[in-house]
Amino acid sequence: MKLIDVGISILNKINNLGYEAYFVGGMPRDLFLGKKVFTDIDIAVSCDIVLLIPFFNVIEDNSRYLNIKIMEEGYIFEITSYRKDISYSDHRHPKTELAMSLKEDLLRRDFTINAMFCDKKLIVHDFFNGKKDLKNQIIQTIIDPYKSFQDDALRMLRACYFASKLDFSIDNNTFEAILKNRHLIHFLSIDRIHKEIVKIIHTNNNRGFKYIKESQLLDGYFYNQVINYLLKNNIKIKSEINFFLLANHLKLTIPLNISKENKKILNKMNLFTIENINVHDFIDEDIEIIKIILLFFKDIMKIDKTYLLDQYDNLEIKRLKDIAISKQNLEKIEPKKRKTYLKKLANLINNYKILNNSDVISKYINEEDYE
Repeated sequence: MKLIDVGISILNKINNLGYEAYFVGGMPRDLFLGKKVFTDIDIAVSCDIVLLIPFFNVIEDNSRYLNIKIMEEGYIFEITSYRKDISYSDHRHPKTELAMSLKEDLLRRDFTINAMFCDKKLIVHDFFNGKKDLKNQIIQTIIDPYKSFQDDALRMLRACYFASKLDFSIDNNTFEAILKNRHLIHFLSIDRIHKEIVKIIHTNNNRGFKYIKESQLLDGYFYNQVINYLLKNNIKIKSEINFFLLANHLKLTIPLNISKENKKILNKMNLFTIENINVHDFIDEDIEIIKIILLFFKDIMKIDKTYLLDQYDNLEIKRLKDIAISKQNLEKIEPKKRKTYLKKLANLINNYKILNNSDVISKYINEEDYE
């Protein structure tokens, strides 16, 4: 079964229990825009969420926050009770309680285009002119934008994200409210900011970055200098690692806990001077990391060294363990100097100066001052 079909069966099941249930969030928006395939579906229900727990395969119980995640037919759905916000702390986290109606629940959402809902017949309903804003390609808040951003500062970045995702414009009043509230961005953790930046990166559309620059929303953050470089050079960045590599190239400090894999790539990039890099620098290196770095310089810096990958394919020695050196000769070399010396041998073999033959290498070592 398709995700949407399983979703409809869940709505039917909840309706048969005597409660209202609707699709909410991004799915009604995307459905109205003509999308036929969905990757995730959220559901809002009229009852306290604990009443549904006995009837579903609950894989994550956040019922104290009126929310659960269930699995049906291999798909994950998030189901939430109708909620209303009664207060906000730190311009981000709301205190919520059960709401009496779906309209109250939708009123707490960020933008009109995200506050539509859909019934089991896949008819999209709208309380707040979301359809009109979709037709006009406008991002605007449901309530007064100044208050909306005072309540939740993350919404300012989300406005920029949806501008990129949908290639829409941010409503003038909404943008003015971003300008007036931009200082509240400091209430967000750097990791939370980063998640939104990555989402903008994945849209492959710089429109959100243009709004970030125009609003000075991230002035003082390392993102700002990377974004300015991208916009100045009319470059669309396609991946998180390219963003990091560009920040590294611009000699910016990255104040994040980044993955071990990304850290390895950044550390490896620091070993190379791209103007002087040659194929022998790849010996005994992770070639997938090398590819990422070379493609970064090709796509972002417009320095194309990818032809070195073809040269790499033709190397006789790609790994130091492939050198036909005897254990006895290897032990003659000081351990601290061993890798450097083996790379020298690999270069000689790859440049056809000596053969990759144990006797030839033994003769070479005995004639050389390898220490």
